[in-house]
Amino acid sequence: GSDNSGDAVNLGVGTVARAISIGSSAAAHTITIGSITGAASLALKVGTGNFSLNGAATSTYNIGAATTTGTIIIGGTAQTGTMTLGSSSGTNIVAIGAGTGATTVNIATGAGSGKFVSIATGAVANAVVIGSLTGASSIGMLVGTGNFLLDGAPSSSYTFGLSTTTGIMTIGGTAQTG
Repeated sequence: GSDNSGDAVNLGVGTVARAISIGSSAAAHTITIGSITGAASLALKVGTGNFSLNGAATSTYNIGAATTTGTIIIGGTAQTGTMTLGSSSGTNIVAIGAGTGATTVNIATGAGSGKFVSIATGAVANAVVIGSLTGASSIGMLVGTGNFLLDGAPSSSYTFGLSTTTGIMTIGGTAQTG
């Protein structure tokens, strides 16, 4: 049922541990917890017993679907554990910033400590594509005093400027001495 009272509703708030089930029977329940009205809030907490969010094999998880100007944060400010997206033995797609809007994707951009970024480093025949030929697309690759290494297998071929017919290729700066 429902009511219009401002009284607190408490469920399982005693000091004795117990199992609490909501809609866990074998029926197609629709369960709504929380509201988007005003300053409504929802806090899900867990102790050392872990947290599991699971569904059927074909379930869709929609996180922040109506959040258009808010912020979604995953992980703590002092996170030391591993965060894994798309750890599957099957063929899958991990799409980050894949919408049609103007998107900035920042990876390892914090200035507090040095980062080590690995992309497609598994011991399999990975194909990596970075960038686009469309319009004013550009790529900037920068390096500090740690040097720059471009390497491949002994039989690798290197092709530079394959589609460049009227552009300019510059190697070395105007004051290059090394």
